[in-house]
Amino acid sequence: MRWGLWLALALVACDPPPELNAQIVCDAYCNCAAPLPAAQARCASQCEQQLGTVPVPDSCLACLDAPVCSEVETCLIACMPITGTP
Repeated sequence: MRWGLWLALALVACDPPPELNAQIVCDAYCNCAAPLPAAQARCASQCEQQLGTVPVPDSCLACLDAPVCSEVETCLIACMPITGTP
């Protein structure tokens, strides 16, 4: 799963669609918030529905570049200033 996140982050320079950015944010959040893979998948699905196609700032994606769970919550504040934490 982390490989996919790194690949997605590598594609950020190519202006990926908002849905991919939402997936990056939600994967980072849910990998830390939910302990088991099934719970992570449910969390990510709900998060992506909530975030939808809201534009994700580049500063958010840069913050999540080296995801450490203790830092992910801080990044989420920059990631979703309007919608809040998923």
